Amino acid sequence: MIDAFTHLDLTCVDPIADMQTRITRSGIEGALAVETWKGDNFPWLQRIMVEPSPRFRVVPCFRPEQRQPSQNILQNGAVMGLRVRTADMHQLQCLATWLVASGKWLLPHAEYGIGALKKELLVLAKRTPGLQIYLPHLGWPREDGVDDQEWEAAISELHGYLAWW
Repeated sequence: MIDAFTHLDLTCVDPIADMQTRITRSGIEGALAVETWKGDNFPWLQRIMVEPSPRFRVVPCFRPEQRQPSQNILQNGAVMGLRVRTADMHQLQCLATWLVASGKWLLPHAEYGIGALKKELLVLAKRTPGLQIYLPHLGWPREDGVDDQEWEAAISELHGYLAWW
C-alpha cells in the first residue's frame, strides 16, 4: 500500500532536504507534506511556502479555536488544501466554499472512525458542490489492528464525492 502524503521526519537536521533526497532517489515526482496535529512540523512547512518548489505541496491543519490557518497561508501557491478533524467539520462551511472557488482540496481526518466522518462529509459535500475531498490512508479500513466494520459501506456511500486518482 502506498500512502499519498507524508509528515516530515523531524529527527533529521533538515527534514525538507531529507524528503527531497528520498523522493529523488526513489523516482517520486512530488510529495505532499501534511501538518501534524501537534503542529511541530509547521515551521518547516512555512519554509516550503516561502521557498516554493514544484516538487512539494503542503497542507496545514484547520484549528478554528486559533483562527488558523490564516487566509494568507491558504492563498499561498504551495498550499494544496486544508486538513480538518471530523469534530471541526461543521465549522467549515465558509472555508469549504472558498476551497471550491480556489481549487484547493479538503483532507479530512477520521479521529472517530469512518462512520462518523462519512456523516459529516456527506453533509458538507451536499452543501458545497464541487468540493474536492481527498480521503487519506485508504479511508482508515483498520483501527488498532482491527477491521472497521463500517468501512466498506462508508466508502461506497462516499464514492461519488471523493477525488480518485
